[in-house]
Amino acid sequence: MVNYYSILGVEKTATQKEIKKAYRRLILKWHPDRNLDIKETAKKKSQEINEAFRILSDEEMKEFYDKYEEHEERNRGQNKTHCEGCKRDVHREGKVPKKCGMILKAVNELEDLKDMEKHIKETIKKAKIFNEQKKNGIGSERNGWIQELKNLSDWSLLSETLQNEFIEKTKKCRNADRFHKVLDEIGKLREKEGGNDNLAELRAQNDIKEAPSKEVILDNYQNLANILKQIKELRSTNAYQEKEAEIKALETRLQELDPSQYQKTSQDLLEQQIKSNGLTENNMDEETKKAVAEAKQDPTNPVKIAQAEEKIAQNGTDNKLNSLITQSLNKLKKGNLTKKEKEEIINEFTSFIATDNKYKKMAYQKQKQKVDALLAQLQGEENQQETPPMA
Repeated sequence: MVNYYSILGVEKTATQKEIKKAYRRLILKWHPDRNLDIKETAKKKSQEINEAFRILSDEEMKEFYDKYEEHEERNRGQNKTHCEGCKRDVHREGKVPKKCGMILKAVNELEDLKDMEKHIKETIKKAKIFNEQKKNGIGSERNGWIQELKNLSDWSLLSETLQNEFIEKTKKCRNADRFHKVLDEIGKLREKEGGNDNLAELRAQNDIKEAPSKEVILDNYQNLANILKQIKELRSTNAYQEKEAEIKALETRLQELDPSQYQKTSQDLLEQQIKSNGLTENNMDEETKKAVAEAKQDPTNPVKIAQAEEKIAQNGTDNKLNSLITQSLNKLKKGNLTKKEKEEIINEFTSFIATDNKYKKMAYQKQKQKVDALLAQLQGEENQQETPPMA
């Protein structure tokens, strides 16, 4: 049997500190790079030193080794049929008793188990760290993706229901590819609804559909006024026209609850619509100014209020188209527009024109000649760019 104590040059009673000190001294002494002339011998010696230290530096393995060595010492050189240590019959001529062999096997098994246990613990530790990092990373990444959604130019045009739906989908994304699929869904929705303006109308439809389903206290003036305020923000959409009967019933109920308060509410709602349509004293046409003035003088008159709202909605839409025409002409005057820039301008006009919104239709009819000429110019230049010169 290999005597590990002898290899390290220490007594069996040596402490762990003494064992470690002896190991360091010997491993340096017999390092192959320091014994080039006897490199193979030094290499073998170093392996023995490492093996001895591996066993003796581990308290459990050292205990098993000591028991095994003790059993072997008791039977060495004796022609016995009984082991003093394990109290079992053994072979003659000093062969290792069965129990002593089992101890050595246990040492090796323990060593394997300890290595396995150590490996498992390290693996679990690494896995926990990795999972935590991945979890934090994904969490941080998801927060970034959600913020990216909210920064989209048309995000505010989506209904609250759709916004929550896309946020929930983003929370479940485990990688960027899945998040890009969410963005693609929003893009397809935009294309399906015909651009940002029609997304606003889609939101209007959802909001107006949801409004009656909300819990309403019919005797609470402020509650009803807040609902009407939200609906009036959608005055220029088709969805508003479809719910006109319900909206008139809501206005009538407000008048019944508090006639004097309703006058102020009606005037405030007109101001709100003027602002939401981007109208000011400078860009409001005379017909709209007159209709608004008459409605404010008689805010409980439903006919005058409706006329003023119609004028405001149409004036605001007309101004949007005029602004789009002016911006596009200025870009063309500067010249050197890329194909992508021209396509973007064409798409803006197309999304404005290709709609069932009556205010947009009327605005287009007023400016049809200018818009068609502008589109023809843009499309013509685009075709010239794509057509190769004749040889």
